[in-house]
Amino acid sequence: MQQKTAESGRYVQTIEAEAIKNLPVTSIDELLKYIPGIEVQSRGMFGTQGDISMRGATFSQVLVVIDGVKLNDPLTGHFNSNIPISMIEIDRIEILHGPATIQFGADAVGGVIHILTRTYMQKDPTSTKDIQLKAGYGEYGLLTTDNGIFAKKRHMTASLGVQTSRADGQQLKSGGRSDFDVKTISGSLGFDLPKGWHLMLRSGLDQRNFNAKYFYTRSTFDQSREETGNFWNHIKLFKNIGPKTTDIDVAYKRNTDYYLFNPAFTPANEHTTQLITIQGNHNYRLNEKITLGGGVQSEYRTVLSNDRGNHEDMHVGLFLQSAYKPMTKLAINAGIRLDNDENYGTEISPQISASYSLNKTIIRSSFGRSIRAADYTERYISTLIPFPLSGGRNLGNPNLKAEKSNTIDLGIDHYLSKHTKVSITGFMRDSENVIDYILTKGAFISDAVNIVENNDYFYASNIAEVKTVGIESNFIFRKELLPQMNLDLNLGYTFLNTETDTVLQVAKYINSHAKHLVHGSMFWNTPVANISINGLWKERTAEFAKSINSEITSSYFVWNLRMDLRILESDIFLSGEIRNVGDIVYADILGAELPGRWAMIGFNYKPGR
Repeated sequence: MQQKTAESGRYVQTIEAEAIKNLPVTSIDELLKYIPGIEVQSRGMFGTQGDISMRGATFSQVLVVIDGVKLNDPLTGHFNSNIPISMIEIDRIEILHGPATIQFGADAVGGVIHILTRTYMQKDPTSTKDIQLKAGYGEYGLLTTDNGIFAKKRHMTASLGVQTSRADGQQLKSGGRSDFDVKTISGSLGFDLPKGWHLMLRSGLDQRNFNAKYFYTRSTFDQSREETGNFWNHIKLFKNIGPKTTDIDVAYKRNTDYYLFNPAFTPANEHTTQLITIQGNHNYRLNEKITLGGGVQSEYRTVLSNDRGNHEDMHVGLFLQSAYKPMTKLAINAGIRLDNDENYGTEISPQISASYSLNKTIIRSSFGRSIRAADYTERYISTLIPFPLSGGRNLGNPNLKAEKSNTIDLGIDHYLSKHTKVSITGFMRDSENVIDYILTKGAFISDAVNIVENNDYFYASNIAEVKTVGIESNFIFRKELLPQMNLDLNLGYTFLNTETDTVLQVAKYINSHAKHLVHGSMFWNTPVANISINGLWKERTAEFAKSINSEITSSYFVWNLRMDLRILESDIFLSGEIRNVGDIVYADILGAELPGRWAMIGFNYKPGR
């Protein structure tokens, strides 16, 4: 339901296209890593792979959405950051904190990352064209490109973008190199139809090939290599005229994954998942006070796998929602959703939020219920491997129950001036049957035949009760200091605490989030030069794995720097960039070393800027 952010009763952040283009990042998950309130647990730089977490939720409890359609992969949440959209096509990214089950469906426990493309937003009423040519070269054989075009003429819109990142990688302490090869190509066509209707056709392909040692396991035999491919197609028919808005979507996603754990252990694990989504939403504004909406969503999911088996299931959801403004300063939103899934049957999820505007302050609060079924990996990983599994590997559990969570929050947005905004939100989430991999002795696993009794495995299990409390805060300053000289500052702090009835040290992901997380970014823009800085500091539980001689330190601080300099009065900028300026040794995932200092130079052609 389209409405003003201030009236949603929710904590919502918006990242505009200009910020996306100018910060020292080369992928969407790298961008999200430095946004307050989001924690991306990276396994490599330049978008190799990252797990997105919000409000202490695991990577499978955050929903990624493109133009209103769910992208999350049925195989595993590890692939949710493999987003088949080039960055030039993005109009903005909206980040909704907390459950958003009503319209977006299951899995939206910690929050939603909603990517809105320029073709869908239809912001350019007249003919326009935007071209970007960008390339960089750096240490360790690094090559990056980010090229694209967006054009609108009369009743037609077209866009095309190509991004690439590859490198031989730095030498790893555990052996080998952190090499990667990432390619993303995407394009869209938009057509204005009679009677206010619009048609959008979109297709995208994301392919990755990388060293995956210790990305998922702590086995001493881990010499992993992985290749993934994400093929995305989306047809959207939409209308937004007067009091009525209508969206009709048909989307198809095909994901392939080739995972070789060790060349001596063959064959490699190969998986192909498919996700078909059909959905429709309609909203109608009755008057200035009341807006009603509703919709239906259906999903068909399949997996073909030589280590997880062949499976398929269906999901159908129906929802109703309303927005009510009894007075100018007060807005109330309420909704209810009915889901039927082959994994957990029928569930009802309510949601309500409210906001009250008082001069320069907005007070907001929300309550929501969410549900998530186990993905194919959590249910079936390694269950069909014939030989005995080595210790430290993940093992699926086909008898997992669905997770259920209730979240309540209270927050304020206060405008200190027209240039400065402060947001603070406190929340509490109660969950049951949360799914995680628990370190378990093989002798206590009764439904697997390919294990060794004396070995320890990370066995997918339900944790009966989990409570998470947290505080999110954000400070934003944006001002034009002089004509054509702008300064943007963003500083955020997040506190999280998770308690459970399970010893946290034996759970793999549920308490892997930072307890204290500080984000900061600065962008200074002039006609001749741009300077961008972003960084983060986190404090979390330290870990050490003796078997692979690897540790996660209790804290780290990492920051990146980028400078663009215009060549004379042309549209060409020369750029210099340094990642991990302090050259610190750190990791987000135990065993998955992240690179030290990495420098690159390049150029950026931005006509008309």
